[in-house]
Amino acid sequence: APNGDRQYTIRVTCEGSGAEALRWGSPESPSLRCNDATTTTFNADLTQRQLLVMMPDGSPAGSVAYNVAVSAYAAPDAEAFLFALQKDRGGRVAQAISYPEGDTSDIYVLRVEDFGEAPTERQRDFEVFMRCTGDNADALRWGDANNPRFRCQQTAHFSLSTAQAQQQIVVVLPEGSAPGYLDYVLVARAVAPIDSETYLFTADRNSGGQFGESISSPGGDNTDAILFAASNLIDTPPHNFREFELTLLCSGDGVEQVRWGSPTDTRLGCGGTTVVPMLAGTEGQAILVTVPEGRAFVNYTLVARPRQPE
Repeated sequence: APNGDRQYTIRVTCEGSGAEALRWGSPESPSLRCNDATTTTFNADLTQRQLLVMMPDGSPAGSVAYNVAVSAYAAPDAEAFLFALQKDRGGRVAQAISYPEGDTSDIYVLRVEDFGEAPTERQRDFEVFMRCTGDNADALRWGDANNPRFRCQQTAHFSLSTAQAQQQIVVVLPEGSAPGYLDYVLVARAVAPIDSETYLFTADRNSGGQFGESISSPGGDNTDAILFAASNLIDTPPHNFREFELTLLCSGDGVEQVRWGSPTDTRLGCGGTTVVPMLAGTEGQAILVTVPEGRAFVNYTLVARPRQPE
């Protein structure tokens, strides 16, 4: 279990004459009766306990058939958990639920703790994924508190911003589920919105310009295609040609994983610079910015500075 311990419910049911006299429990104090239940805790260092079932001296004559049923039990917890997220790194939380005994549902408030003032720091999309182990995986539902429609191993998407910095979700084993116990992990990752078209980045021949976007991995948009072009180039020299220094500036989580450059040579990293020549009448230069693999959410700015002709 997440904390190293696991609780169990023990229940003894009986039938037969004299059942009202039966007592059970720990050998030191077998005071529980038929149909009573108790909880006990096990861990790696405590893997067994003694249980005594008895008819005390002086009980009336009788014959009792009894059944000992043991089920894993998720301890009841707070009404709602804070699931604190970092805007670029996301977060994770682990808990357990069980049915019918114990805690059958958990409520989470997803909240971003570090939104900033800059426009690119005020909003994030998150991919939230559920992993489960144990019984009842098919019965579990999770998602929006008003409609928990997702199952184990499924992914949901939530958008949070400074205007709406939190989202409530619920994890539940619904009424009527088969008896069972589940450990689960919720993993939230910041993801860049998917785009499918090439961006056009046009820089002025004299003052340059800049272009900004975001990429992420493993979820979301991990590659941006950019067509870099120059404006105000004319056929008359020296205004028909410019060389531009392109530099990629990055912020966020996993900036060391970013690679960029021409489509055939993306060896540059964040902070790297390349020189791109532009001639009047040419379409432009294709640039790729990508996170090939790993875990990252990166805001980047591609800065173009013109080199003045000598």
